[in-house]
Formats: sequence, C-alpha cells, structure tokens
Amino acid sequence: MTDTQNPRRLANVELKLSHQFYALLEIDTSDGAAKLSTMLLNSSPGWVSKNEKQILQRIMKKSLGWPTDYFKDQLGEKTYEGIPHPQSKHSGALPPEVIAPWAQRIVNWIERGT
Repeated sequence: MTDTQNPRRLANVELKLSHQFYALLEIDTSDGAAKLSTMLLNSSPGWVSKNEKQILQRIMKKSLGWPTDYFKDQLGEKTYEGIPHPQSKHSGALPPEVIAPWAQRIVNWIERGT
C-alpha cells in the first residue's frame, strides 16, 4: 500500500449470539498510514455487504476514519463500537499473547449490548 498501487481491504466477519447479529470490521492499515480500530456493529445479517460501497466511500472521505455518523443514522444509537487494537512493536504483526485480551474486549462489548 505504500506505493499506492495495492488497494486496501475491508474484512467483514458476521457473528451471531443468541438472536443478535454483529459485524466485525477491519481495514488493512499495516502500512502504518492510519491507526483504525476494529469496528463492531450490531446489525442485521448482510447489512455491511449491502452497504459496503457507502461505507467504503465514507471511510475514504474521512481519511481512513470510520463513518460513525453513517452507522448512527442507519443503525441507531449505541449500535457500534470501536475496539482498540492491541499494541504491537512491529507494524502489521501481533504477538499471539495479545489476541485473547483484544477478543475479550469484543466479547465484553457484545455482552453489554445484550
């Protein structure tokens, strides 16, 4: 990505807990151009895929920032949360021992919302 020839990627993983659906979003920022937290949305199945173009356009307009105003408008109050990434000494690489606490922060947010 540092040569501007390689596109950024948006990862979208849908989760289901009981009868609630969530989308976990990540954008590749391994080039260090921006620090973007993991975004967790409380949404219907397929919502991110259906709105991907709008989401990506708004991310670019915000210079690699999450379009929280769009999430609030489309999904409502308290339906999204940025989950900070673990600290890393090497750009684009995380030591395995920091993954579990990061995952627990995601679980904690989901449990607060249910």
